[in-house]
This record gives sequence, C-alpha cells and structure tokens, in this order.
Amino acid sequence: MAYIGQNADGNFTTTPAKDTFNGDGSTVAFTLSQGGATNTVDVFVENVRQEPTEAYSVDGTTLTFTEAPGTGTGNIYVVNRGPAQLTATHPAGQALEAYSGTFSTSVTAQSMTVTDDLTVDTNTLYVDSTNNRVGVGTGSPTGSLDIARSGDHEVVFRTTSTGDPTINLQADGQNNGKISYSRSGEALTFSNSGSERMRIQSGGGISFNGDTAAANALDDYEEGTWTPYLVTTGGLTYSDQTGNYTKIGDTVFVQGTITFTGSITGGTNIRFFLPFSPIGSSTYHTAGVVGNATAIVSGSRANIFVSSYAGTNSFYVYNHSGGVYNYAAAWQAGTFNFSIQYKV
Repeated sequence: MAYIGQNADGNFTTTPAKDTFNGDGSTVAFTLSQGGATNTVDVFVENVRQEPTEAYSVDGTTLTFTEAPGTGTGNIYVVNRGPAQLTATHPAGQALEAYSGTFSTSVTAQSMTVTDDLTVDTNTLYVDSTNNRVGVGTGSPTGSLDIARSGDHEVVFRTTSTGDPTINLQADGQNNGKISYSRSGEALTFSNSGSERMRIQSGGGISFNGDTAAANALDDYEEGTWTPYLVTTGGLTYSDQTGNYTKIGDTVFVQGTITFTGSITGGTNIRFFLPFSPIGSSTYHTAGVVGNATAIVSGSRANIFVSSYAGTNSFYVYNHSGGVYNYAAAWQAGTFNFSIQYKV
C-alpha cells in the first residue's frame, strides 16, 4: 500500500555519527554532536564496549558515565547508530515554509520580504502589501506614514555618530528639500535646491540665505494694540484713544488716534505715550499724519515730526518750518491721527 500523507524526506532529522573524547579521570559528562538515547548509542572506552544503563546513559546530546573514564587521548569514542533523532532546529541552508505561526520570543531576520500586509502586535506596526503605506499604532494609515497615538506625540531622529541628523525630502530621486540640525553650531537649517534658505540660530532669531551672523538675525516679531494717551496734557482734555503696532526686530510701526475734547493755545509741550521706548534721546522721527488732523489749528500739518523723550516710551509733537522744529502752536477739539516708524 502506498504511503498516504506528506513525505518526510528526512527533513528535521539527524544522521548516524561518531564522536571521540579525551578522558581525564574526573569528567563524567560529555556532549555528543547528535542527539540519541541510551540504547541507540554504543560507547567504547579503551576499545572496550560499555554496558548501556549500567556504565552510561544518554539524554539527548548528553552522555553521562557512571564512573569517570581514565585519562587518555581519544580513549573514548561513541557511535550513534540510530534511529535518526528528530530535532526542533531547522537546517540553516533549507528554506522554511509555513502557512502561519506564532513566536513567543523575538524574531531576528537579516532580510525579510512581505508579499501581503504585515501586522505586528495588533497594529503596533502595519505595512500594506504595496509597501506604500506604513501605520504605527493604526492598521488604516491615511498617508505614506501614519503615526497614531493618544496624548503627546514625539518622533525621534537620532544619530550616534558625529554627523548632523538630517531629514531629506526627495522627488524623482533628488534631494529637493532638507532639514538639518548642526551638532556643532546647534542651529536648525532649512534648505532647498542645494542651498540653505533659513536658519534658526542657537541663540534665537532667524537668518536667511546662508547668513550665520547673529547680528543679522530677526529675533522678534509682535503685533498688538495699545491705548495712546498724553503723558503731559497742558490742560488739554481728550478721549477715544485707539492704537495698534507691529514690531519687526528693532523697528516699530504704530498707528493711533486721539480725539481732543478741549483746546489750548500757545506752544504747549504735549507728550504722547508709545508702546515701546525709542532708542536714544531727542531724536526726530517722521510722523506721517493720516486722515484729518483737525486738532492742530496752527503750523504746517504736512510737516509733523515727533521727538523721543530722553529714551522713554513717549514722544513730542513738532511742526517743522524753515529748518526749525517747534512745538505745535495750538490745539483745538478734533481728531489727531498719526502713524510713526521708529527704532527701539
């Protein structure tokens, strides 16, 4: 009758083998090259065959003597005469094919090809069959790389060498964009088309197009509102103050409006509050008056200037005529609209 079932073909088996050992008068246990059983292994000491179970026993690949054999070179030899013993070790040169399997410990692979979806530990890692989508913590990635995690997220790009960690953004095999961190300068750079375009410097501030000078870095940007008011009024009453500013580096652009409800005459010294203190003292800055300036009743409204007050965050209003700066001669009820650019 023909054999029914898969032919074993000797896979996962051992073949008869001979082992030779040196006795030393004290060692009783020796390791065989092939596993066996007590009654399937012939043991000889000084060419004298030993009696199984009485003189020795075999458990797998361990041969144990009842008494230690005497000293001699090659005075012990063992013949494993079968039958062939099954082993759980897969031959290194033979491919392993299986429909499914469960591994209770870690698996180390020098290379691995996945022809279908790969799912590890309930979507801890998921790779689809086209190798175009990878999910970490999700089995349904919505992009090429989808990292799904509750709470805070952190992606670490680490290098243990002296090089700089870099993220390359490629299209058609070319490095079209690059984000790199300099270990030596502690700067973060952004590049495209092979050139640095922006740098976040280690001490703060942003520089552009390969410029590494800290003095050239843009280190501040701010937008906000403030309420302009008079530090000195000379008895002038006012209301409805509004103001906004944009601060770029050391330059401030302000716009403001004050409505005067009373009037004064003469060259009264009126000082306005600013959101930031101008640099220096008694420095004239152009004040482009916009809209109407009905509050000023004398002097040239087209030539309004302001002067910082001893480096404080306030300014005086001047008329400029004939090369001379004068306080605004008089104020009356009305609206004073102004825009100023100054350094801090």
